[in-house]
Amino acid sequence: MLRARLIVYRERRVHLTTAGEELYRVASSVLRDTERLAATVRNIDQGQLGELRVGASMAFELAAFFERVVAPFRRAHPLLRLGLEFGHSVRLAEAVHERRLDLAYVQNWRLPTAARYEPLHTADFILMVATHHPLARKEVVSEAQVYEAGLIAAPLYSQEWPHYEQLLREAGLHRYRVALEIDGVHARLLATQAGLGVMGVFVPPYATQHMHGSLHALRLGVPSPRAEFGLVSREPELWSPATRQFAGWLREIAAAG
Repeated sequence: MLRARLIVYRERRVHLTTAGEELYRVASSVLRDTERLAATVRNIDQGQLGELRVGASMAFELAAFFERVVAPFRRAHPLLRLGLEFGHSVRLAEAVHERRLDLAYVQNWRLPTAARYEPLHTADFILMVATHHPLARKEVVSEAQVYEAGLIAAPLYSQEWPHYEQLLREAGLHRYRVALEIDGVHARLLATQAGLGVMGVFVPPYATQHMHGSLHALRLGVPSPRAEFGLVSREPELWSPATRQFAGWLREIAAAG
């Protein structure tokens, strides 16, 4: 088919002609590319390559989420490009429906009726202060003491406020004072660690041991209210291997508690 001499016999040895050397060079390159392609396909199929876009409720803007969930997954999938977007659960669920996100790890509160939701775990809503805050030294605190210290809360007219207010009542605070409004959980955590007031924090089961380094949980004499969190996803046939890997990892973390 090539109509060219590729090898010659000389002095009882096989020698490549110029055409043969070029064919050998091209064939070797094709073979290497084929091996790389096969390895790439295997990695994609195993969720090791590609891109994964995950939405996470603002409630998970916590060090424990990165330490217990994100970091181990990244170590197991070092070549995967992972995108994280924090926001309100409703908006994240809509982003999954619009195919802007692959998965959303959200709170089950007012989710769109069309959302494909899978419950994972509950999380306690706990009032916390900095370890050096005066209330941290008290065995049990009263509603009046929390009122005096003041809350660090979401903006009063934000999307999350009605639910936040309901949780405050369930936590035993029927009368409270918002001392500092901050949009964003991480910023509220920093303000709380600085001793500027009391903050309500969702603590998932895997984060219980990680929340008490710089924050102290308050006891008001009533059980802590709970909220449910889970996964919003697309139809299973649209899941990428990386999506299956991350969803499976979250289920494993939630089951281990």
